[in-house]
Amino acid sequence: MTVGPWTKGIYPSIVSVNPSGEVRRHSVDASGMVGSGYSIGTGWKGRNITMIDMGSGRQGLLGRSGTRLYFQPSTGQGPFQGPASVVASAGWGDTTALSSVQGHFRDNFGLLSVKRSGELQYISANKTGFAGIITYPMDLRGSMMAGSQSF
Repeated sequence: MTVGPWTKGIYPSIVSVNPSGEVRRHSVDASGMVGSGYSIGTGWKGRNITMIDMGSGRQGLLGRSGTRLYFQPSTGQGPFQGPASVVASAGWGDTTALSSVQGHFRDNFGLLSVKRSGELQYISANKTGFAGIITYPMDLRGSMMAGSQSF
């Protein structure tokens, strides 16, 4: 599950993946009520997800499966825009927590990743993938990040 500005409104959305891999969006209204949700896609079974803007001004869904990261952009109005694609094909198998961040370091968008070794890494995002890894020498083994899940 991930929470953020899936559409261009002022209220967040909750985006989740059920056990069969269906992606569901639940809107949140002005009173804080969460809607029953509806399907916006399929094919995400077993992927750990986070919502991220890769620099387009619209959120998309980023998911880790094994050593790969998949990204599927949204239209900014609810549904996905096109299919999911692989944006990173190696090096993610030892990730134990993953969360998107905005405004870290010199760029606007990226990921924070906790590795099995406990190191924290920041990875810059661009419209097509990731580059520019900064490793912070610390021991965060077993730690979770806000908005993340352990895997």
